[in-house]
Amino acid sequence: MADNLGNLDTFSIPFEHEDSLDLVRRVRDGPSVDELVANYVDLIQETNTKAALERITLCSMFNAVVTNMPIRDDTIGLPPALHDYVVGLIIAHTGEGSKEHSYRELVSPALDISLAYLFSEVGLSPESSKEDELKHTVEFSMLQRELATGRFMMSDQPIEVAKKAYSPHNKYLKRELGFTIEEAIQSTDHIEEIAAKCRRWLIGRDEISLKEIPAEGHTLDSMIDEFDEKGEIQIGSGSDDFKRDAELVEQYYHQLSDYHHTLSLTESVLVNHLPDDLAEPVFINYLDRMSVEIESAEDSKFDFKHPYQFNPLHRHPILQLGSRYFIPRPNAVRRALVETFYYDLIELPDYGDPSGETGGEFGRVFGDYVENWTYSCLSKVFGESNVFLNPLYPDSLEEACDVLVFAQDMVLIIECKSGKLPLSTRRGEYDKIQSAINRKIGRGYTDQALELVKRLRDEGLDELIHDGAPLTIEDYPTYQPMVVVGEPYDSIATHLIDVIVDVSDVPPYVADIYDLQILTEVLNEPDRLKHYIQSRLDLFEQRSIVSPDEIDYLGLYIENEDEFPDLPDNNFSWVEDMSHVVNSKIDYKFGF
Repeated sequence: MADNLGNLDTFSIPFEHEDSLDLVRRVRDGPSVDELVANYVDLIQETNTKAALERITLCSMFNAVVTNMPIRDDTIGLPPALHDYVVGLIIAHTGEGSKEHSYRELVSPALDISLAYLFSEVGLSPESSKEDELKHTVEFSMLQRELATGRFMMSDQPIEVAKKAYSPHNKYLKRELGFTIEEAIQSTDHIEEIAAKCRRWLIGRDEISLKEIPAEGHTLDSMIDEFDEKGEIQIGSGSDDFKRDAELVEQYYHQLSDYHHTLSLTESVLVNHLPDDLAEPVFINYLDRMSVEIESAEDSKFDFKHPYQFNPLHRHPILQLGSRYFIPRPNAVRRALVETFYYDLIELPDYGDPSGETGGEFGRVFGDYVENWTYSCLSKVFGESNVFLNPLYPDSLEEACDVLVFAQDMVLIIECKSGKLPLSTRRGEYDKIQSAINRKIGRGYTDQALELVKRLRDEGLDELIHDGAPLTIEDYPTYQPMVVVGEPYDSIATHLIDVIVDVSDVPPYVADIYDLQILTEVLNEPDRLKHYIQSRLDLFEQRSIVSPDEIDYLGLYIENEDEFPDLPDNNFSWVEDMSHVVNSKIDYKFGF
């Protein structure tokens, strides 16, 4: 990494290419993914489930503490996606076991499985052509989305998304599940408040020293120190950073043995403290829908073994074990609000489409919230008089684009896509990823946004229809296509879209709706937002600054005084953990 990034925290990576290849060889010479997964399922089945969930919940509490501290330690124990993977395996494969594994024994296999996927399943090699290397990078990035942090959003954004996405469908939610989305959010707030009180009480015990929880630096600090000492890259379960975290969790698990009951909740506690305006039958309906009773593997209805499969935790974020309820991750319940009801509604024969072919009436309406939200975000920056929703072609009266923006000397031509990436893409196979992305982003770009660009730029089109009246479009120097998606696509959107979609004419800027909300809040003046979009597009060609998270790009841009650093030739910068810069600018308006 370059060392001329001003006041930014930077690392000069001491690893050479051969050191990275040595890591890959070590992983590939080890057990296969299938062997590792089979052994891990066996371990889960012999494990004392209650003790396992208590350790995982305690670690997630520590992560909640770290998230709220102004420090560089990025996480305690597992990254969030792997944390969810372990819990999903417990849901699907709990046995009658009584063996109590330490935190390190319990979760280390998940790290080994993630490395095997990333380095054994993806076919990178020194002999790869440039084209193959980029394709393998796409595969690697998609797997990383399932194995690391993936799908970043600020902590308060899921609540807003749930309201916007599901309030039009309240009639069917109430009919099928017994609650509206507003009642689901109220129930979520109630559960989170009770759990937070328990968490604050436990974290406040004299047995816990908050100063001990975070490491002194970022994971990369430890990784570099180990390399200097041992001469080889150590990541995953063998790294000093993970060992330190695992020992800390285990130490506190035993020190807090008298208070393990605070790591779970009872139904009576939840019901007896309901707010006055939340009816008990409604809350019980919600609790029944959002929770899953942990049963033996023989009775489990979930076929879940691999990280790329649908994780039952994302449908049922509350785990019932006997008379107690576990919430394995503090924000897991609100995150589930974003997507779990989608499956209830899409499967309704009279409203959705169980076949998955058309989406039914639900599918037709569901995507509207992304368009309306995009319109609202951009109107705050450019003014309502310059932002137009669903303009039409004057000849055919067909929709020209979802949102059109007069952005000073630029016209933004925006298509919005709410559809989720299919499970088939999570496996990290390039052909399936390419097919799915071209159906989502590709069609919105090539068949819609780019088509309008060409007609305005090349064919002399100077008028559209909006709200039944002519909309005159002057001759602009720049017509910029943009695609807004309804869920985070991570690296696929931030720096790899041109590998998958033919963008040889005018490359699109791709952002998810969560990032667009933050971008328009931070860069709330037309000049600033327009300059950011242009600057981000310039990075595609260089590939010198890379991140899977748009908010990390934004943090770097802000920290560098509204510019991206100009790196020397042959320098590469991987950017992460910059969300605190963004949050401080907007006073944590959308949470952490």
